[in-house]
Amino acid sequence: MELDFSDQIKSNSSLWENIRKKKERIKRGSKEKMRKAGDKGAPTKEQIERAKGEKKATEDAKDFKPHMMYDPKTGKGYEAKTYKDHLKMKDMGYTHEKPNKKV
Repeated sequence: MELDFSDQIKSNSSLWENIRKKKERIKRGSKEKMRKAGDKGAPTKEQIERAKGEKKATEDAKDFKPHMMYDPKTGKGYEAKTYKDHLKMKDMGYTHEKPNKKV
């Protein structure tokens, strides 16, 4: 008795492979349409990020060098000593360019 896993293998196709196949079917004249972001059944942002093979934080942290970041509201500079500091300041809206503040 031989088991057939062909259907299971097909269902485990990558997100990008499924998108490519659907676009090809549409090009050949199928009546299908690509779903827009937010539509029911469309991939979520999380699924897309996972499919992209997100860059690992360890890779970014490995290349990190301490540098200045600036508060765009006050123009005050702070040193991002670690990659974690950099990400925190980035989330707060700090930039790498010193803003020109005229008082």
